[in-house]
Amino acid sequence: IYLKTFKNQSTRIAGLHLVCHLLTTKLETGRHQDAQRPLAPLTDPQLGMDGLASQPLWQNELRVAIEAATDAGNLIRSGFSVRTKDVEDKKNTSDLVTETDVKSEEVVFSRLRAAFPTHVLIGEESSVSAGPGTLTDEPTWMCDPLDGTTNFVHSYPNVCVSIALTVKKQVVVGVVYNPITEELFTATKGSGAFLNGRPIRCSAAQDMKRALLATEIGVTRDEATFHAVFSRISKLVQAMQSVRCTGSCALNLCSVAAGRVDAFYEIGFGGCWA
Repeated sequence: IYLKTFKNQSTRIAGLHLVCHLLTTKLETGRHQDAQRPLAPLTDPQLGMDGLASQPLWQNELRVAIEAATDAGNLIRSGFSVRTKDVEDKKNTSDLVTETDVKSEEVVFSRLRAAFPTHVLIGEESSVSAGPGTLTDEPTWMCDPLDGTTNFVHSYPNVCVSIALTVKKQVVVGVVYNPITEELFTATKGSGAFLNGRPIRCSAAQDMKRALLATEIGVTRDEATFHAVFSRISKLVQAMQSVRCTGSCALNLCSVAAGRVDAFYEIGFGGCWA
């Protein structure tokens, strides 16, 4: 889950930092409440700026996001092993979209619209035709319906549905679901991050020489970007234990939250759906 929809680079970076903070926030004392517990809707007149603190777990919104991710995940799973997939290029042959990407977004948006008809929806595939959205204070859902499309095309199992909710430009709910490995990452503002219901934490690594880095090559193929990407990787490989490129930015961020890798960055990543 990360921010490429917006034209301003500082806004993109700020969005990435918000999501990283959400996924890696330390768990508060006390038990995680049942995700089925209904909470006041976002339109509750009592919810002003203080509403973020008074409704920390966002249970109803989290439940709907999980349902949407699960529905889309079922669609992705059904097409995963199909040998011949309907594939089109977007920017180039490294930036792909499939029929499953489009249908998955439709499934997610259908579920979200039914539950929250007044909320703003921004998705990777619809943004191709509608243009990048603008993040406002309004409740806004952001979705990458199939992160790791190239992996999906090659039946490589690092794929996921990525969904996030922002309110007053703060990320309050995050859900990332890999239907192939059956891993469900969830987080709500102020309540920690979870993998299949179990609390997760980022690593405590202090020494770069013993740290594992995740990054991606990206889809831009001009010479300047290539030089920027590989020069950084060359220097980091010498400074760190090793580097991993697995094809999904959302899952890379989740791997940081779960302590599987110690750091992640990417040059020129996409929108809020990422």
